[in-house]
Amino acid sequence: MYFFKDLQSLLDVSVKWEKELKDLYDVAALGVKHSKSKELIQFLLSKQTKILEVLVNIDVHKYGKDEFIKFTPEDHTENLIPQHELKKTSEPDQIIKMIKTYESRLKGYYSDIADHLVSENQKDLFLSLVTLKNAQLEALDNFIREHINQVV
Repeated sequence: MYFFKDLQSLLDVSVKWEKELKDLYDVAALGVKHSKSKELIQFLLSKQTKILEVLVNIDVHKYGKDEFIKFTPEDHTENLIPQHELKKTSEPDQIIKMIKTYESRLKGYYSDIADHLVSENQKDLFLSLVTLKNAQLEALDNFIREHINQVV
């Protein structure tokens, strides 16, 4: 499906979704018990906070003339994380799987947008967000590999 969105609108959706993901990290920080799990969540939470700071402070005018993007994913207006999916009783491994799922969704969202942008500066902006999401997913994967037999 095709939509017409300007760069600021796409960034607004990104900020909204990144805030939802930060909220998930906040809940995860309370939910996990294992010390290594807490370290990972605190690390990812600090990265998430920095990503949000960067996104909120982006001046779209620095990325060239505003263009209308002829494509955005169909679910661009929905919440990234369905309400009530995460509960106080959610197990730590469930929380980490959710984080990985939503980090992957955001990565895909940024990648889809970058694939359809004409402006190289704007494309580079979204590709840098893909790189940030790759780093967070890699940290999660490394954690899961290293602690697969330990209590999360």
